[in-house]
Amino acid sequence: MRLLKAEDRAGDCTAFVHFFLFQIVTDAWTVDELLFTHLKSLTPAAIDLELRTSLVLPSARLLFIHALAQRLRSHKDFEAVQALLAVFLRLYGEIIVGEGDDGNGRKALEDLLEVQRAEAGRVMRMVTASLGTLSFVRETL
Repeated sequence: MRLLKAEDRAGDCTAFVHFFLFQIVTDAWTVDELLFTHLKSLTPAAIDLELRTSLVLPSARLLFIHALAQRLRSHKDFEAVQALLAVFLRLYGEIIVGEGDDGNGRKALEDLLEVQRAEAGRVMRMVTASLGTLSFVRETL
């Protein structure tokens, strides 16, 4: 609970971040599932607003980056992670890369980049295999 009270004092956090951070503290394995279930229920404009208002603190941004990396490691929602990452970097990329962050965000983004490259390679191999199968089926018909 101490973590939530510290977030409350910062002011700009919504119930989403409180729920998100509470779940991180209580059960780290279900966080990405709960987060993505919540985000999938929102419209694109609501997602943008949620990211703008919820991730103003460096600790919240760091947890969000870790949640994206975990989602990629679980081989789920590759395109959703790419879309969320694009919005996130548009909003907070300069802050993370610049002097406004303590360096943990940059390291987390580098880790996310490694996971993203590995997952993109896996998706590309699956697409290539599917195209090969489709080509074989077309030729035999």
